Amino acid sequence: MIQLIKIFISISILMMLTSCAHNETNKTDQKPDEAAPKLKRPEVRRVWVPDQITGDEYVTGHWKYLIEKNSVWTKEN
Repeated sequence: MIQLIKIFISISILMMLTSCAHNETNKTDQKPDEAAPKLKRPEVRRVWVPDQITGDEYVTGHWKYLIEKNSVWTKEN
């Protein structure tokens, strides 16, 4: 009976270990010169907006960020 319990525990541990094993995908399908494209950062311009008083509303000065060019994909390094 004890031997059966030992076998059951051994099989359970073996099953847990094999189920946790990492299955890495085959990376040989991709050629070395076919690297993933890179994403270029967008070009952003920072503009200072001065204090403004409109009627009875006061807005303190702050930075405003304007996107000049959006980000783009590129194959360049």
